[in-house]
Amino acid sequence: MAWPSDDDYRTMVQQPRMVFRDPKLQACTVGTYPNGRPKGSSGNFALVYRMLNGSSWSRAVRFFKQPPRPDQEERYLLLDRAISKAKARGLIEFSYDPEGLRWGKARYPVLTMQWVEGQTLGLWLKETVLRNDAAGVGRMADAWIELVTDLRANGIAHGDLQHGNVMVENGQPVLVDYDCMYVPEMTTEAQRTPTEFGMPGYQHPGRPKQLLSAELDNFSATACEALKPSVR
Repeated sequence: MAWPSDDDYRTMVQQPRMVFRDPKLQACTVGTYPNGRPKGSSGNFALVYRMLNGSSWSRAVRFFKQPPRPDQEERYLLLDRAISKAKARGLIEFSYDPEGLRWGKARYPVLTMQWVEGQTLGLWLKETVLRNDAAGVGRMADAWIELVTDLRANGIAHGDLQHGNVMVENGQPVLVDYDCMYVPEMTTEAQRTPTEFGMPGYQHPGRPKQLLSAELDNFSATACEALKPSVR
């Protein structure tokens, strides 16, 4: 089975009723540039488009440039199951459908996440500090501790906590990019063997030797928590 090209995906997103299995995505339109061309972002392994249903529903849809490895697919399905029932703040809707995209007789995987409006934490913090808004930084520190506490209570670790993976939406931190995440449903050593290690400088040097676990965020999350007393 030939794998879709970037141009194929660009064509597909303009025909949501024909290509998506999810009825909610079928009812959407793709975000576009002013000239009407679908607006997407491209990385090494995937393309991401924003699908919108008016102003009330918006999702980031990831299309894979090559078939996901079996272990990747298994982890996405475990994340889908875990996040759908988790009560932790800061997590957004996540779903993975191995056959969510149909193109002729072929079926391809689709990963969907809630679209987050806002700034990255790095940009938000820079602007807030430049305004000398110490109280605002203090509130964010409080919100961060609540978020991390919720994750720990649910036995979840994000795995790549860094300024670009934390968005600030309506004054609250929201986590994106779940490719390094650990959830309690990962019970076997194979499921817990890491394939990515997060951004260097935000992770403990000993992390590559460790299996994924609920303690995965201890280094990066605690470093942020330690800032709290200094912002009062």
